[in-house]
Amino acid sequence: MVGERWTLLIVRELLLGPRRYSDLLANLEGITTNLLAKRLKEMESAGILEKTVLPPPARTAAYALTTSGRELEPALLALGRWGWRFMDSPSKGDRIYLGWALIALKRRFRGVSSPVTAELASDDLRFQLRLTQDYVDIREGTPWIAEVAAEGSLPNMRDLFFNGASAAELASTGRLAVRGDLGAWKDFLRAFDLKA
Repeated sequence: MVGERWTLLIVRELLLGPRRYSDLLANLEGITTNLLAKRLKEMESAGILEKTVLPPPARTAAYALTTSGRELEPALLALGRWGWRFMDSPSKGDRIYLGWALIALKRRFRGVSSPVTAELASDDLRFQLRLTQDYVDIREGTPWIAEVAAEGSLPNMRDLFFNGASAAELASTGRLAVRGDLGAWKDFLRAFDLKA
């Protein structure tokens, strides 16, 4: 089942929370509507995902991972860790998406002593990360109340997450705006071994 084309990419999308059919179609460039519908049906039959309804105000049909589907996350992260060495810098025309970067960032998670909920925003996208002692839950949108929020362009987020730029340097040059509990922000950075 997981070896079928597109299955793990659909799981990756659903790790960011429930998705409407149209959201999946938009984020999975190259998949046809017929193949997406077929794959979703197969994954639902296999117990990997289930149909759900998004909370208000959306209240539209969506797909979400089941417990069995969420159990694929470690395998997905391991594949990402293994494949990282083959990644080149993005080329012109490559699609870059903050949600995918955050899933990749999960591989660096070191844990926290106290729970932290942080919001990261870039352009029109907002994601919240709920950090507990041994797990990071990521959701697109604002499902929780965040103690700290950081906003910056996608290239600046990439510099912080993957290119070794310090949060203080990005903030001092206006490339990253941080508001809220600065102690929670330091805990967030430490949890991913990012430069404060």
